[in-house]
Amino acid sequence: MLGPDAREIAESFRRGPRRGDLLLELDAHRIASTSHLAAAVGITATRVVYMMHGRLPYYRHDQSLVRLGLARRLKVRRGRAYEITPLGERVARILAEERRRDERAESERRWHTRRLRRER
Repeated sequence: MLGPDAREIAESFRRGPRRGDLLLELDAHRIASTSHLAAAVGITATRVVYMMHGRLPYYRHDQSLVRLGLARRLKVRRGRAYEITPLGERVARILAEERRRDERAESERRWHTRRLRRER
């Protein structure tokens, strides 16, 4: 089986932007439990599981983080834990850079807007 291509991964994050938050949080900790990820991202633990594995009609299975190979589920004594994969690390790095670039552009846009208002 071949891994996902960039279009599938981009489509997954376009359709579910919180998946990106989840992947970045997982990248920061490398291994995290469902409840930890839920608290860090500000969603329920059930929704974390849906994003990781898919659950129709909310999240498609073929666009889930585990199915795309960005994370893997670990066997732990109590509950669920997830680990980021090497592909997930690369995607998280790209996603973090895109978000920094977008935040920088938004900050510059706000600065110019305030400047124009002052000049009126």
